[in-house]
Amino acid sequence: MDRNATRELLYGKLGLLESLPDGVRVAATLEALSTDPETADAFLRGYAELIPSRSIEPAATYFPSWLRALAGTFHHVLASGAGSFPLDPSRWEMMLYKAEGASYASIAFRTDALELEETPQLLSAEQRCEQIDRFYGTLVAPVFRHLADRAGVRTHELWRLAASGLNHTKTFLLQAAERPELRQALEQDFAYAVGEMPGEAVGERRNPMAIRFTYVDSPYEPGTKLPLRGGCCLAFKTEYAKHCYNCPRLKPGERKRMYEELCSARA
Repeated sequence: MDRNATRELLYGKLGLLESLPDGVRVAATLEALSTDPETADAFLRGYAELIPSRSIEPAATYFPSWLRALAGTFHHVLASGAGSFPLDPSRWEMMLYKAEGASYASIAFRTDALELEETPQLLSAEQRCEQIDRFYGTLVAPVFRHLADRAGVRTHELWRLAASGLNHTKTFLLQAAERPELRQALEQDFAYAVGEMPGEAVGERRNPMAIRFTYVDSPYEPGTKLPLRGGCCLAFKTEYAKHCYNCPRLKPGERKRMYEELCSARA
């Protein structure tokens, strides 16, 4: 994959930002989001208002689902050797925005320090594991801890939700990978991130993303299965006012009724 194709993958398909989007409500570096209470509170209040939710808790639990661009960019650049990914939280900016006419708010990330190379600079599996420890320990863990603390939720819930998101990001990147060597490196890296990575790397006793997924019937594609989320995103505390179909807290009877309703709506 040449540099132009890599840019299209990162900025066009994964959603990494190159410029300021319209309708920005909160902009902050990951450093500020993980250390400054006023910044974290402004984000939580602003996002809760846009969800909308009277509680700021869902603003924290919804955040991990937006890591696709950040984590996807990191894992692709790392596995492909396509460039140099900045691991300094002061070089990454988080944007909470809602463009005019948009039905929902979005969270995205941008940096001016990502350097893409025409000639891949491949790392060994051991070197990649070291970079994975740094990415999740330096960029992600401090933000999760701070947002969870300010919102009054458990940090582990954010990690479990992040694991669900990584599952989808992995699938996307594997489908986009053109070379067997890249697919192998991606498989190894994601297996490490959600399994073998030590908890100490992210300030926990054990890897909080090392969870086993439960699969249920999909009402969106009958005949297939989809994984339950690793944790509850607290959608029932928003104006949505109920659990998601793939929420692990949903009782079997409730999921069955929701399955039938969703299938009927598609008919």
